[in-house]
Amino acid sequence: MRRLLLASLMLYSACDFPHGSLGARDGAPPGDAADAPMIDAMIDGPAPLCYGRAPFTVCLSAEPSGAVVLAGSIESTACTYNGVTALPGEIVTAENGSMVCVVAGASIDMTGISVGTSGDKPVVLIASGNITVPSGTRLDASSATNNVTGVPTGPGFDPPDCGAPAPGGANDNGAGGGAGGSFGSVGGNGAAGVAAAGGTAKPAAMNVVTLRGGCPGGDGGAGTNGGVLGGPGGGAIALFAHGMLMIDGTVTASGAAGVGGKVSRGGGGGGGSGGMIVMHAQTIMIGGSAVIVANGGGGGGGAGNSSSGGENGTDAGSLLTTPAAGGNDTGGGASVGGNGATKGAPAQDAPSAANGGGGGGGGLGIIRVLSGLQQLNTARFSPNPS
Repeated sequence: MRRLLLASLMLYSACDFPHGSLGARDGAPPGDAADAPMIDAMIDGPAPLCYGRAPFTVCLSAEPSGAVVLAGSIESTACTYNGVTALPGEIVTAENGSMVCVVAGASIDMTGISVGTSGDKPVVLIASGNITVPSGTRLDASSATNNVTGVPTGPGFDPPDCGAPAPGGANDNGAGGGAGGSFGSVGGNGAAGVAAAGGTAKPAAMNVVTLRGGCPGGDGGAGTNGGVLGGPGGGAIALFAHGMLMIDGTVTASGAAGVGGKVSRGGGGGGGSGGMIVMHAQTIMIGGSAVIVANGGGGGGGAGNSSSGGENGTDAGSLLTTPAAGGNDTGGGASVGGNGATKGAPAQDAPSAANGGGGGGGGLGIIRVLSGLQQLNTARFSPNPS
C-alpha cells in the first residue's frame, strides 16, 4: 500500500542513533572534498519506527507496508502524488516544528520520478526494506528556469536561514548582476555595471542540522526596463532504508540558472545553489551509472545597449563534472554570467562590465551519507559526500 505521509524531522534523543559513524569524516564541513572510502555498516537503533540518523531523523507512527513503485510526481507542499493525496496520511509535529513530506513502504522502486515539482517541503523516501533507483531513472529535486518565460520551476527552495539574496544595483546606465546563492560552498559575486554595484555572495552555511533546500541567487539589477530573477536553489531529498539503498540512476538536487538581464543595460540574476541529499541504510550500493549531484546553477548574462537582453544561465540539473555555464551577454560592454560550482570548480564571479553586469554562479549543495557498508564511488558524486 502506497503511503504518503506528512512527518517531521525529529531532533530528539529517543530517536538518536549512537552506533553509526562517519569515522574521520564525522563532523566534516559541508562539501568537504576528502575521500571517505568506507562508511560504518551498523544499522542504527533502537527505535524500529525511526529512520535516518540524528540529527537527520524521521519517526513514523506505524511500520511502512506494501511495495511502492513510483512513476509520477510528488508535490511536497500538500504531500500529494500525481495530484492525489494518498490515504491514510499522518501528520507528526516535531519539537523543532519542521515538516517533511514522506513516501513510505516496505520497499520503494521507481520507473521514473520527478520530486517536489512545486513543493516547499523536503521529500523523504522511507522503506523498512530496500530502496532502488535503477539505471535510467531520475529522482529529481532540482530547480530549473524556463528559458522562454524566465519563470523558475521545481522545488524552488528559499529557506529562512538563507537570508535575503544579494541583488545587483539598479541603474539605467548599467545595472549590477545578482550574487550566486551560497550553501555548501560560496556562490559567485555579481558583476558591477558601469553605474551600479554587483551583489556580494554570502558565506557558505556551517553545521547544517536540518534537512533543507539550497539558497537562491540574487535578482539582477534593473536597467531601463526593470530587473530579473535569480535562480532558485535546489530542493532537499532524503533516502532512508532499514535494508539496502541501491542507486544506479540519477538523484539530483541542483540549483537553477539566473535569468539574463533585461534590455537595455539590465543586470543578470545569480544562479541558485545546490540543495541537499541525505542517505542512510544498512548497505548502500552506488552503481557505475549513478549520478548523485547538488551543483550550482549558472548566472544570467548582463544586457548591453543593444535590442536584446542577456541570456539565461544554464540549469545545473544532472551535470556531474561540467559546470553549469553562465549566460552570454548581448555585447555593447555587458558581461557574461559566472559558471555554477561543481566539486572540481568553485562558483565563478561574473566579470566586470561597461553596461549591465552578469550574475554570479551558484554554490554547491550538500550531500550527507550517514551510514551503510559501501566502498563509495565518489566519482559519481558532486559534491563529495560528507
